[in-house]
Order: sequence, then C-alpha cells, then structure tokens
Amino acid sequence: MRILVITFDHAPVSPREWENLWAFNCYHPEYELGDFKNHDKEDFWRHMEMLRSEGIVAEYPLYLYDHSGIVLGTNRYAFPDWRWDVSSVGYAVLTKERIRKIYGVKRVTKQLIAKASASFDAELDLYNQYLRGEVYLSSMYRLTEHAVLEAEEIIGSIYDIDDIFTSIGLDERWQEALKASTGHVPMVLMELDGKVEEVTGYDFSYDTSPRLIAERVALDTLRARKLIHVDRQILTAGGAA
Repeated sequence: MRILVITFDHAPVSPREWENLWAFNCYHPEYELGDFKNHDKEDFWRHMEMLRSEGIVAEYPLYLYDHSGIVLGTNRYAFPDWRWDVSSVGYAVLTKERIRKIYGVKRVTKQLIAKASASFDAELDLYNQYLRGEVYLSSMYRLTEHAVLEAEEIIGSIYDIDDIFTSIGLDERWQEALKASTGHVPMVLMELDGKVEEVTGYDFSYDTSPRLIAERVALDTLRARKLIHVDRQILTAGGAA
C-alpha cells in the first residue's frame, strides 16, 4: 500500500526568492511583499534608487487588493471595490543589469528587452498564486510488511500539481487518478492491489498534517479489509501492494 497525500504548503518558498527577471519593489507596513519586503518607506526608496542605477527599461505600478486574502495587479480599477480595498504598494521593474545577468550577455538589445518584458505576466501570476496560498506539499507514504507507515518522499513549494508526478517518478496510473479526482485539497491517492484511486469520504481540515491523514486512511483500510475477510498479506506485502 502506498498513500500520496497532497496538502497546501503552509511554509512555501516565495517565487520572489528565485532568480527573476523582474524586481518587485513593494512597501507595506504589515505584509512582507515583493523582493525586498520593505516595511519602511526609506528602505523602499533606497531599493528604488538601486534599481534605477541598474538601468530601468520597463516599469509597472503595483496595487494590492486586500479583501479576504491579498493579490497584486497593475490596474487598480480592475479590482472590485477598488475605492476601498486597493492601495498602491510599489513597482515592478525590469533593468538592464538583470537582463545581462539572466541571459549572460553584455549588450542589451531591443529584442532582449522585449523577450524579458514578456515574462512579467507569468512572474506576477506565480507570485499571486503564492499570496493566495495555492502552493502544494506532496507526501508519499508506504505501509511496510510490519504495518509501519514510512515516509518515502516529501516535497514542498510545488506550484503545479502535475510536477508532483515528474519530481518523484510516478507512473501514469497516478496521473490518471489525479485527472479523475475531485480536485479537493487535502487530496489522498492510494495504490492498492495494483490500482491507484482517490480516497474520498473524509473531511480533513485545512491544517491536518499529511502524516495524520495517511495514518487515518491506512488504519481504516486495514480495518475494512479485516472486516470483509480479505487476506491481510495483500496489505503487508510492502511497497508493491
């Protein structure tokens, strides 16, 4: 028996800590936003001067929509209730220095600027996914022949659920089970008797630990198998079951 538990990652790595073309320079007295997490306006303007010294070639204003969660955008009027729930928090900036560093070039051409500029929407969408808390944690467990639940692999900061299967080498049975799943997180997929299926019928809370989820599912499965008099050796044969 193998159990894959997909939950939200409550401590993911922000994509703004990755190597990005754009710099998100933000200021907010409470939230830690952008690349520099400025809580002080002096720090914000100091970072702005630093970016100007790198040669700004493109720039967008950044607005924070703060209503039952937070999200960034470049047009304050695109948000509902923009009069009350939207505030200006800084700028997204593209510099020549960043283009040189990312592309490994000395001369920044118009074509490179256009290519780099096109990455803005993807960077903003990914960061908003982080701000919304839509980042996943993958936890794979295996029931040993001694009925001990062991963690095989745990991977966090996953921004695309499909990456789970490529990162830990799961076959198409797991991918098909995901496609057929309810999509509800926490999600549990179980491999048993050579089949992989979603396990439903539970109401795990948002913050239930992956191990507790796996333990509950494994225990209930063992009990059910015993009740219907199925040979317990199926469950204790190790990772192949």
